[in-house]
Amino acid sequence: MGEYIKVMSNSFSIYCTGGDEFAIIYFNKSLETVKRETALALKECAELHLDDSIPVGATIHRADISMYSQKEKFYKEKGLETRKG
Repeated sequence: MGEYIKVMSNSFSIYCTGGDEFAIIYFNKSLETVKRETALALKECAELHLDDSIPVGATIHRADISMYSQKEKFYKEKGLETRKG
C-alpha cells in the first residue's frame, strides 16, 4: 500500500502512498463520520487566510521548503535515505 508513517490514535493511521500523496485509514468509524470529518477538514483549509501582500509564488515556495524540511526530518528520524531527483 505504501510506507507506514504513524498511528495517530486508535481511530486512524497515516500512510505515504508515494511522492507527496498520503492515505488515511480510519478504524471503527462509519462512512458518514469519515465524510463529515473530511468535509470539515476541507472547509477549514478553504477558510485559511493568507497574507495578500505575499505573492502566491512566494507562498508556494515557502510551503515547499517547509514540506521538504519536514520530509528530511522524517527520513532522518526513521534512519532512511531521502529520495533524490
